[in-house]
Amino acid sequence: MRWDPCIQPLLVHGVFFNSVKLYLLAAFCTSLARRMTTSQIHIIDRNLKGKIIYH
Repeated sequence: MRWDPCIQPLLVHGVFFNSVKLYLLAAFCTSLARRMTTSQIHIIDRNLKGKIIYH
């Protein structure tokens, strides 16, 4: 594939929007985690670790 200078700005914008989406997702997750009680977080953490280990 030949490198087209017209594609470059599109790629830059795509990367920018993807990083914004990731940032918003991370912010949403952290706000949810703050709202939860610590016991719920511990249960979820244990479940995730169990899934990772037993997969």
